[in-house]
Amino acid sequence: MTPSQIESAAQDLLEAERTRTPIPPLSVQFPGMTLDNAYAVQSAIIAAKQSAGLKRIGWKAGLTNKPVQWECGLDHPIFGALFEDVLIPEGSQVATDRFIAPVIEPELAFVMKAPLPGPVTSIGAVLEATDCICPALEIVDARQLPTDPATGQAGNVFDSVAENSRAAGAVLPEDLRFAPDQLDLRRTGVVLSDGDVVLATGLSAGVLGHPALSIVALAGWLDEQGLRIEAGDIVLTGSITRAVAAERGHAYVADYGSAGRLRIGF
Repeated sequence: MTPSQIESAAQDLLEAERTRTPIPPLSVQFPGMTLDNAYAVQSAIIAAKQSAGLKRIGWKAGLTNKPVQWECGLDHPIFGALFEDVLIPEGSQVATDRFIAPVIEPELAFVMKAPLPGPVTSIGAVLEATDCICPALEIVDARQLPTDPATGQAGNVFDSVAENSRAAGAVLPEDLRFAPDQLDLRRTGVVLSDGDVVLATGLSAGVLGHPALSIVALAGWLDEQGLRIEAGDIVLTGSITRAVAAERGHAYVADYGSAGRLRIGF
């Protein structure tokens, strides 16, 4: 993709997000699109949001489940930026038309107390820089159609990367904050339910074996961009369960056992 194509694609995605009108997959529009191209589009989106006055508050990791990575043909996570407008209070009733096709993912969020410059090689280094960890719900949203209406050709994971890894919403409770040594970060479980119906379950070890490894990977990726995780950053480390599509008129509860419960309605 040329620089003008990258900028045009970023503007198209921003308009899709603003109008809640998805566009055909970029990977179909630009058959030679690479992962580097996708991150270049993402960078243009991040720059545009910052120019518009939005504050970046952290980062998110996606594709942190190995089987899902294999399905997508990758062997590593993908990343995106979080802005202040994604925050949603716990217990909220969210207007469904705020999104295009919202999907819920239960996660663990790390709030950093110190920067993590350069490549990070250990879980211990991540935990030492962590202020607290809390249960979270991420809402991801696609600004591109799954297939091209004209050809029927499906998009791919590069489309997700281009649209800022589909960051759209984040529910982080104020009253459920834990020191890193207060949780078993490999065995924290979650049950995601809609009323009495259990929709998904999982253990945090499903996130790369340990959710702090998402931050190890993120720190390495940011270092390649000349960036770093900063003190105060929130990092969503990746979904513990399968993703669940949110439906209008439904309320979802993520039960993390001793780590608490989160609720959001649509």
